[in-house]
Amino acid sequence: MSSKNSKLKNNPKPLFLKPKGVKVVTKKVLLRIANNIYNPKTKEYLNLCRGKLQAGTDPVCESRQMHCGLGELYFVVTGRQPYEDGVNEIEVVDVVVKRSNIMEQITQDVKKLDKLVLPPAMNTVLRAALIQNSHIYVTQLRYLLSTIPDENDRGDGAVMAEKTRWPERAKRVAKVLREAAELLPR
Repeated sequence: MSSKNSKLKNNPKPLFLKPKGVKVVTKKVLLRIANNIYNPKTKEYLNLCRGKLQAGTDPVCESRQMHCGLGELYFVVTGRQPYEDGVNEIEVVDVVVKRSNIMEQITQDVKKLDKLVLPPAMNTVLRAALIQNSHIYVTQLRYLLSTIPDENDRGDGAVMAEKTRWPERAKRVAKVLREAAELLPR
């Protein structure tokens, strides 16, 4: 391990041991998950497995089931193991998007628009534009989340010890989660 990586620490947080589940996925929630997968300030990271939503136990913390980045996201958001629910990667993305606050924000914005005293034609045009723009954000969120498996497993073909891959894998997954968080309204 290089001297740069020797300061990295694998330290699973309670969030990844027994999560309570999250009803609404907000920017703050995704940022918290990202920082707990890889925190650039403390250099702490979470071991993420390769190629599966869920694999055996974490060699550093045997009380924790190891997941890939999307598997960890599902586990924290739902509080359930991916194998318990028999979900695949697409279903994980669906769950997170459905629980995100984007749709809630759209509903609130449409209600505010309807309260304005506008000519009916203008209201219709503005409503359509608002809904169209919100669908763009939903599509972007869905796309970013769906790239997590590729980022999780990228570069794993190289001959390298698993423990030296873990911090890099965690960094890549956390980066995607931070980008996804920026799409959420709050």
